[in-house]
Amino acid sequence: MGWKPTGADHNVASHSDTTATGAELETLTDGSETALHSHAGGAAGLVLLTDTTLGADGIFTFSSISGAYRDLIITGSLRDDAASTLVNSIEVQVGNGSLDTGSNYSYFAYAVRGNGSATVRAEADTDTKWKALRNCIANSAPAGTATNFEMTIHDYTDTTFFRNFLSKGFSWAATSDGRISHAGGQWENSADVIDIIAVKGDGGGSFKAGSRLRLYGRA
Repeated sequence: MGWKPTGADHNVASHSDTTATGAELETLTDGSETALHSHAGGAAGLVLLTDTTLGADGIFTFSSISGAYRDLIITGSLRDDAASTLVNSIEVQVGNGSLDTGSNYSYFAYAVRGNGSATVRAEADTDTKWKALRNCIANSAPAGTATNFEMTIHDYTDTTFFRNFLSKGFSWAATSDGRISHAGGQWENSADVIDIIAVKGDGGGSFKAGSRLRLYGRA
């Protein structure tokens, strides 16, 4: 700071210390400015681990994921490359070192449609992947549209309980046909931390070039 007010020093200890005057706040006399304004991990404790945009049709694989965080958050925009299809599901597999392809995934997913049509749902107790979203924009949807997608895998390094996920997304499938989707489920493995994740289209298919996902760690 360029100057220090006259009079008695007032050390601002925390954000809850509201007794300092405007002049006193110009200088933190005990050198605590960094501590006062430092927020570990950035906003809401999120740390960007990777940001991937597909240069060609394909899937997303996040590997060698650090175990330094509590939760993992995947977010972005996706368009499935399936021909002659309006919407598809988003599938996710996880693992330790390699993807778990066994029947260790359970989930419930549904999508509500704004045009009043019936709710679409999917549920499984022993599947080889999660259906992390029931509706994802595909090739016969209007040009320029994509599904926004967000998925949280909670306590991904915890080996006490099975790991759970929650996800949500929105798709504008056609005129007057907006769809909001939610899903949740668990990976029935309490022995291994999660350090690899694959995000795929329906049936293990691909997403269109330009689809983008970001992976964050949350403290």
